Amino acid sequence: MVLKQKQTLIQLLALCVLGFVIFLYQLGYPAQLIFDETYHIPAAQKYLNGVFFQENHPPLGKLLIALGEKIWQRNKLTNQFVLMEKVKGDIPQVDFFGYRFFPALFGLLSIIVLFFIFRLIIPDQLVAFVFSLMALFDNALIVQARSAMLDSFLIFFLLLTTYLSLKATQAPRLSRKQLLLLGFASAGAVLVKHTGWIVLVILLPVILRVIRDRKTDGYRCFIFFIFAFSLTYVLVWKIHYSLGKVTPEINSGISQELMAWKGGGRRIDPIKLTYLQIRDAWAFSSQYNRGVPDLDLCKPDEVGSPWYYWPFGGRGISYRWETSGDWYRHLFLIGNPLVWLISLSGVLLPMAWIVGGWFFGIKVRSKSSRLIPYFALIYISYMMPFLLIRRVMYLYHYLPAMVFGLILFSLTLLESRRIGKIGFTEKNRRYIALALIGLVFFSFIIYAPLTYYLPVSKEYMKRINILPIWNTDFQQRN
Repeated sequence: MVLKQKQTLIQLLALCVLGFVIFLYQLGYPAQLIFDETYHIPAAQKYLNGVFFQENHPPLGKLLIALGEKIWQRNKLTNQFVLMEKVKGDIPQVDFFGYRFFPALFGLLSIIVLFFIFRLIIPDQLVAFVFSLMALFDNALIVQARSAMLDSFLIFFLLLTTYLSLKATQAPRLSRKQLLLLGFASAGAVLVKHTGWIVLVILLPVILRVIRDRKTDGYRCFIFFIFAFSLTYVLVWKIHYSLGKVTPEINSGISQELMAWKGGGRRIDPIKLTYLQIRDAWAFSSQYNRGVPDLDLCKPDEVGSPWYYWPFGGRGISYRWETSGDWYRHLFLIGNPLVWLISLSGVLLPMAWIVGGWFFGIKVRSKSSRLIPYFALIYISYMMPFLLIRRVMYLYHYLPAMVFGLILFSLTLLESRRIGKIGFTEKNRRYIALALIGLVFFSFIIYAPLTYYLPVSKEYMKRINILPIWNTDFQQRN
């Protein structure tokens, strides 16, 4: 037991050191706005300057972006974009480290939580560590986390909810502390993006456990979950409304009732006020999404993509680029091909395993085989809404599903007994995991110039464009 604890600490330390370098190295570079930073940094500056606004997403992610700038204070001015919804054109010199700090930190924390998930479901510590490294070396996760965007927050809270759910269902009995933490974590997910409501599926085993333990302490523990979730959800919205003291002369998405309240001309009951605040925010988000253009693959400059491109890594997005003769610098959202192939295999193989098990009546025996349908349900439930959404969506929307695909692959490896004449012993699984991480790291190095905005040639951009939907061959555009 002591040896295992030492191994865990060493592996955790290695992840922290590697993650610190990967996520925080030259975080302020490039010193220009990156893709949706043109929306999120103006939103953060509104919080910093007390200017009220409504936006498409819930407030927690943008509050954390603003908090990073508040802590580091690397800029003398934090109001350059305060009256803009989206920044357009040239910008003054800005140090972006503070704005990007918490997204990068939560990217690192996501890998740490994922490591503990793998430790729960994989008996072999080395294999669990290797699968954590696979996520750490994914170029798309790194690019997204190193920008002042929201996805690393979402992934962290989804993984934390998953970990706490697994711990709660494996414990001899439910505890109030577990349910409190689950309430905080799941509320965090839905307060970053609306897609965070997938936590309702992640929580299914806990809900079933509560029902099963209703005669003991199940329902009473669940009250603590409801309390923590509701408190967190309401408190974050209250912070959002309290920070906006000034309503600018732009469309702020606030109803006449709340406008009168903010102006001090009307008193509103606190409960009704909370309802009106959250109602207005949801109404604005719905209205905003109705105004977003539909995906149009016929447009030559369309960077959005349909959901069925995503598991294959398409469509890649150039967040920022510079050209100088035959050389490019690109900050490019593209996944590590090996990591995404492993994730896709983790989706397809378990689906075949589940269908085959039902068809042939194979009984579930091991813990890992019971977890495969659970994580498959999470993956499918996360992807289902995108089948119905017509507005333009982007590759980064798939990142949480890609991570769950890695978890599914690890479970499939545990359940595999042999390939041909090769038996899947614990030793052979280690060899497979080590071989995979070697290939993953090699692939990470190949695509690293697009992750860290390093100069590359046109020929390089052409050669790495293995699938046309990856979109890295810019020769036709320039």
